[in-house]
Amino acid sequence: MELSILTVIYIIASLTFIIGLKMLSNPASARKGNLIAAGGMTLAIVGTI
Repeated sequence: MELSILTVIYIIASLTFIIGLKMLSNPASARKGNLIAAGGMTLAIVGTI
């Protein structure tokens, strides 16, 4: 992949991971936060491969 596309993928992945971790602090939004964080990590793994 192109370097700029990978950079954008990594930035989006890190932002979704951070948002997901923040949402884990509230029990009402923990399930959604876990899914968002997992999506961010999946995006980072796919971008790496």
